[in-house]
Amino acid sequence: MAAIRPGDAGASVAYYVDQVSYDRHDYYAGHGEAPGVWHGAFAEHLGLSGDVAAEDFRAVLEGVDPATGEPLKSRANRRVAAWDVTFSPPKSISALWALAPEDARQQVHDAQAAAVDAAVGYLTRYACVARLGRDGVDRQDGAQLGFLRAEFTHRCSREGDPQLHSHTILVNLLEAPDGRRAALDGGLLFQHAKAADGIYQAALRAELTRRLGVCWERRDEQWEIAGIPPGLCREWSKRRSQITAALEARGLDPDMASGRAAQTAALATRHRKVRIGDGRSLHARFADEAIAAGHDPTDILQAALHVGVQHGPRGPHVTRLLDAMTGPDGVTKQASSFSRRDAVIDLAARSAIHGVSADNATARVEIIVNRLLRDDRVVPVL
Repeated sequence: MAAIRPGDAGASVAYYVDQVSYDRHDYYAGHGEAPGVWHGAFAEHLGLSGDVAAEDFRAVLEGVDPATGEPLKSRANRRVAAWDVTFSPPKSISALWALAPEDARQQVHDAQAAAVDAAVGYLTRYACVARLGRDGVDRQDGAQLGFLRAEFTHRCSREGDPQLHSHTILVNLLEAPDGRRAALDGGLLFQHAKAADGIYQAALRAELTRRLGVCWERRDEQWEIAGIPPGLCREWSKRRSQITAALEARGLDPDMASGRAAQTAALATRHRKVRIGDGRSLHARFADEAIAAGHDPTDILQAALHVGVQHGPRGPHVTRLLDAMTGPDGVTKQASSFSRRDAVIDLAARSAIHGVSADNATARVEIIVNRLLRDDRVVPVL
């Protein structure tokens, strides 16, 4: 899933910079996460590329050009320094990564990167808007340079369970077509978060099927890799169990709790990450944990991986998809009207697109949504 969290311009700067330094030190010492990486045209425009250095990261979060020391915009936003958009795959994908041989693990990493790029591309097209003028009433498109973005991909949860996830840090700064710079519209990010997650999930499924031949099954309202035991996924979900317990202790149903309540529970149960060890010892530990839980890693990989099996770009026929989306269990199941992003969420959740790249999967979602919006059964509401 994709989660969006604003980082205030005080404490979050120290937190993120400390995390960058911690990750880099531990990674090069052989027992930490990989350094963050700069992405996109805006970063290149500022001369930022490759690994994220703590001093450069601090500068842009504080609204300063790391090369010149000059302010990046006329008035710094004192409340929000950046937005942390976190993309996390279903647990079966992390479980596959944990047990797979090195070449397959790299394919999972590459699929994750491609899916995150697809989701950020969606946000760039629909939610990359600068707030200019008094009170930010002048909205300007910031997609020309896009987001000033740093990517941090982590392998484990705070409890040391396998949990591949990417922190996409979007600095609270955009450049309008006329060269003016301003804060981005955070409200739009929140509005499009679920749709971006849908794009991410659909792109990730497509990439993993194309690369590793995996098949999919619906489980707990999401797509999971067929052949990965549900019991192993539960065993490696200690962090989720902590958050669930914290919500239940407050008398809240975890399935119905608001995002704010879940975030409060996550922060209340948060502690420093378990040191995860180097790659070889980490994956040996995962194999031992799977065996201790009654699961044979070799059997799991044989059931899940079908490398070399050709899956064509198949999925439900477009006509059947449109019929389903306009039916009683489609986009108007919960309300009589819907937006484009609602259609993206619905389609991405129901469509299993096989054998194509993340870009092609995203394009297919967009094409079918466009078809839906032009369908005679859909009446535009102004």
